[in-house]
Amino acid sequence: MLILNEENSKLRGTKHQLPPNILEIFKTNIYKYPQHKDASGYKKALHAVENDGNVSMEWLKGMKNFFTKHSDARDIEYILCGGSIVKNFIEGKLKQLTNSTDKKRKGHTNNPTKISLGASSLIGLHGEKQSSNLDMTKSILNNIIPKI
Repeated sequence: MLILNEENSKLRGTKHQLPPNILEIFKTNIYKYPQHKDASGYKKALHAVENDGNVSMEWLKGMKNFFTKHSDARDIEYILCGGSIVKNFIEGKLKQLTNSTDKKRKGHTNNPTKISLGASSLIGLHGEKQSSNLDMTKSILNNIIPKI
């Protein structure tokens, strides 16, 4: 998630225009389901309509999170926000915006493939030392204990 936050920091606060077909879906659902005006899906659609499809990057990310929580096609919230058509558009738009940003980020210090020089790497050395000690002990015992 760190990577997405770095890339999207350049997009924070930017405005984006929704296509007319997405805006039309929102308008249709608002007029078709006025009884659900307190639902979050209704409010999200209404926000887009009231702003003539001009939405912020934060709104797009909020919609993506919304569709993560509401994935059932029979859920009224999912329907109010335009269903799979809007979901696919939002995911595609965010991917396009993220890919278009300049990615100049530093390497991660918590890289799992990086060799650690901490105590965990010394275990192997102790193991080798213990095995050589064990060999020495065996050879001494072999000379002391008579063979039967």
